[in-house]
Amino acid sequence: IVALSALENNVISPNFKVRCTGKTELYGQTYHCWKEKGHGVVDLKNAIKKSNIPVVTLKDMVVFPQGVQPLFIGTPKSIKALNAATSSENSEGKKEVLLLAKRKATKQNPQAKDLFEIGTVATVLQLIRLPDETVKILVEGNLRASVLKLSDNQEYLSADIQLLEAIPLSADLNRELRKDLLDVFEVYASKNKKI
Repeated sequence: IVALSALENNVISPNFKVRCTGKTELYGQTYHCWKEKGHGVVDLKNAIKKSNIPVVTLKDMVVFPQGVQPLFIGTPKSIKALNAATSSENSEGKKEVLLLAKRKATKQNPQAKDLFEIGTVATVLQLIRLPDETVKILVEGNLRASVLKLSDNQEYLSADIQLLEAIPLSADLNRELRKDLLDVFEVYASKNKKI
């Protein structure tokens, strides 16, 4: 809206370029781009295009940062979101989507209220179209993100997001969590002979 207003009032031209570094300061407030290191130099058209990240909805699945996961995607809007993401690489040559889990796995056409607000920005490493019109993708989780606004252009969902930074754990809490995890794993391993 701001860019359109600036265009309309001849403050900028359609060829206007801006360097997105990942954050900007305005009146003492820091605003972060959804892409931590920014998009580099982009013209107005690409800056607007990259302000929304395509959303792929997941059922009964969460992809975490630094995790590589194969996924089968069957909902038409998620497939169209993948098409949008793979047709426009970011400044680093990556094809990125926001992975959001559905609150109810059976919901075929989810709206904002049907999706969790926290997801993972992920890079699409591989995409294979299957004969049954579903898609198999291999994704790598990059960063957690919070949805600021979810948009539906009737083709696919996209989101304006804010990246969430990992909160470092204290040494004591880290030690306690590690012990709890090992205790739970020992119980699991004692009940499952295939480990």
